[in-house]
Amino acid sequence: EEATIPRPASPVIFAKEQVDRRLEGEEEAEVMKILRKLDKDGGGTISMVELNAAFSQLKISPDPDLVEVLMRDYDEDNSGELDFEEFIPMYKELTKLMKARDEQDKDFID
Repeated sequence: EEATIPRPASPVIFAKEQVDRRLEGEEEAEVMKILRKLDKDGGGTISMVELNAAFSQLKISPDPDLVEVLMRDYDEDNSGELDFEEFIPMYKELTKLMKARDEQDKDFID
């Protein structure tokens, strides 16, 4: 069964300035490993196509506009791709949202 991520109510979906960009210990290596795995063309960045593919691999069906909104919100240099520094806050925020969704699902089942 595929999970869905709803479309945000406002164009800016995450308060990225509130997301801590620091990575501690093995976390940096883990996030870099994830970025490299998603980076299918080996360019060192994540494109919109690669981000869409990542959601598909995770069996997540985002709202059609979500990937575009994520790219617009986190692609600070407007290159059309996320480099490592841009990927960190997006990854952290999505991880936080996925954990919250899992908790909601768990509470609903209990």
